[in-house]
Amino acid sequence: MAWSRQIDRYLIREIAAPTAVAFLAYTGFMLLRGVVLFSDLLFQSGDPLAETLRVLAFSLPHIVVLTLPISFLLGLLVAFGRLSADSEVIALRASGVDIMRLYRPVAALALVVTVLTALLIFEAVPRGNRLLTEMRLRLLTFAVAQRISPGVFSPELAGKSIYVENADADRRSLTGLFVVDRSAEADGERLTVAPRGQLEIDEEEGRLWLRLDDAASHHVGADPRQYDVSFSTVRYLLQETGGVKEGLANRSREKLLREKRLGELLETARTGARTEVERRLAWVEIHKKFALPAAALIFGLVGLPLGLVTRRGGRAAGFAVSVVIVLAYYVLLAIGEARAIDGHLSPAVAMWLPDILLTLLGVLALLRVRRDLPLFSPHSKSRGGGTVTFHAPPSRVAPSAGETGPPRAVRRPRGVGNLLDRYVAGRFLRVFALVVVSFVAIYVLIDYLEFADDLAKVKPPARLLLAYYEALLPPIFVDILPFSFLVAALITVAALVRSSETTAVLAGGISLFRLAAPILLLATGTGVVLFLLSERIVPVASAESEALKARLKGAPPPPSTLPSGWVRGQGGRFFAVDAFDPATRGIAGLQMVQVDPATFRIRVQAAAARALLLPGKGFIAENGWIRTFAGGADSLFMAPEGRFRLEAPEASDSLSAVQANPRQMTAGQLARFIAARRRAGGNVARLATSLHQKPAVALSALLLTLVGLPFALRFGKRGAVAGVGAAILLGLAYFFVSGLFVKLGETGALPPMAAAWSADLLFGLGAVWGLAGVQT
Repeated sequence: MAWSRQIDRYLIREIAAPTAVAFLAYTGFMLLRGVVLFSDLLFQSGDPLAETLRVLAFSLPHIVVLTLPISFLLGLLVAFGRLSADSEVIALRASGVDIMRLYRPVAALALVVTVLTALLIFEAVPRGNRLLTEMRLRLLTFAVAQRISPGVFSPELAGKSIYVENADADRRSLTGLFVVDRSAEADGERLTVAPRGQLEIDEEEGRLWLRLDDAASHHVGADPRQYDVSFSTVRYLLQETGGVKEGLANRSREKLLREKRLGELLETARTGARTEVERRLAWVEIHKKFALPAAALIFGLVGLPLGLVTRRGGRAAGFAVSVVIVLAYYVLLAIGEARAIDGHLSPAVAMWLPDILLTLLGVLALLRVRRDLPLFSPHSKSRGGGTVTFHAPPSRVAPSAGETGPPRAVRRPRGVGNLLDRYVAGRFLRVFALVVVSFVAIYVLIDYLEFADDLAKVKPPARLLLAYYEALLPPIFVDILPFSFLVAALITVAALVRSSETTAVLAGGISLFRLAAPILLLATGTGVVLFLLSERIVPVASAESEALKARLKGAPPPPSTLPSGWVRGQGGRFFAVDAFDPATRGIAGLQMVQVDPATFRIRVQAAAARALLLPGKGFIAENGWIRTFAGGADSLFMAPEGRFRLEAPEASDSLSAVQANPRQMTAGQLARFIAARRRAGGNVARLATSLHQKPAVALSALLLTLVGLPFALRFGKRGAVAGVGAAILLGLAYFFVSGLFVKLGETGALPPMAAAWSADLLFGLGAVWGLAGVQT
């Protein structure tokens, strides 16, 4: 009995270690992704650290319900693959232990994972999703005030975009305001200018108002001769269409389905659904709440036999099989969900079919393994695993039968360095490919689940969804490659340590640094790939993926320029264009306004259907008009025949400062954009930090590998997994610290270069310190 309990404890330790490492890597990465999505709001809040901790806590449940079963499956496959590769399973079976006996510790762990997943999905996930939504609404209200930056048109909110010349630290007191109001589509665009203003927050109602003092509002009708000017001593503009309380009340009445508990979902499915699609969605969520926890039990059934048949490949083979199973399971789940929402498949069948198919695979694998039949090579004639015999080549060292005398000294053959490089690089690249596929799969899965409800309502064609993920892949690669490289490098080195191959290398007079040289060289190459991706591919792919995602969600496409289309020039001039072709310098839909800097009153307003940009001079316009104000509402209107000229020497620089997404720009474009924005008087802290961050991110793969290597090398055979886990924690810490410094740079608290490179410098020093203590 004691011997039996000892086997159980041993198996639990073997399974728990890789499960914990996989869970740490998957969950940590996705949590950081969630913080990045909230980062703009978090750093504009009153207490960024507390708000960040809340985001992590509220995001954890819906991430863990996915990563915990996946990590458990990976742990099973890696553990039993290792036991089988080291012939420990053969020893157990020779001692009379049946394979079914090994299910006792597996079943115990599977039951724990299932119960945890069920508790999370029934209680924690709905509450976490709701709290996360409430937090976003609350932060959005506060962040509105922080979006107004001096010298820059703010992002459009409630149909309005605001420009201010100067503002105090809390953005409450403003001077030199230019407001573009498109909130009433039927009336077109209204321009309002005022010398002073302030933001007033009604905390009780959660509303934000913009107060304008001594304001003048200008509106052009369909006929430009129809012009309306109104003056107000005090004018209020509502900056939010609904307050926080109103927004929360609406969401409490109409919660998203993933924010509802089981009882609420049952009520919606039976009587509360307003449409047939909503009813089917509710039943899908009900069955999913039971099917996902059950998957953990089924992973336990499948993991043991599949782990045993992957003994030749060890950890790498187990990792590969886990990736294939997880991808197949969730792809079937997503397809089934779409078919159930369309009404072509029952929600019960759609959600339980992947579990049923996986159960059949597990039973089949178990039956074949118990009979010593191979699962993946059915045509093999060998029984018992297909033993491979290696024949040693003739030795040049040992003397022949007729020779006498001492043996000759062993010499390291030429080319052993190249052979070692190919061996280490080959092992690393196999693991690296599997890690990348695994992280991409989880990234895509969580991204899909975040807007699956919108897909169900819009029902876009499948080709559009495929095109979206095809465009999203390059940005995903840039996000995951550094962390994936760290994980793959540590798994490879830890495997070399555990199999005593590092000891053999040291005995051959080869340094451990020389052993790791191909990995470090590949890390450098990965940095080059990261930089090229961010320079050549990601700018286009990121813009395309955002546009496709908007179509998938049934939303209007994101603008390629600032939402208002307005930019500031010099001498009190402002410009807006509908379209601009840099190659021909042709412009469609030109508007130009010139204000008096002293009084901030409009003095000249012009518009043209078409125009040609003359660098350093201005515009040659046609089919347009000019209105000049003498004072008050009195004005002079002119509609020149043919072409006419508008003086604006700075126009070419100002129009080049329209694009504002650093990720959709190359380093050269971003540098030119920063220069133009700086000349236009805008705040360039965020943009300059992004520019310096591009090369800093390219070094992250090499840096993380250098940080993690000492942990994988120092820990011996027993501690290899612990070393990998510690290094992954360091990797997560790197991304968190890097993100913190970057946000400090974007807010102007740190110089942009220091913000982008501080994390690399700190962890680089840590890597030097760690490597200096390694016995090589």
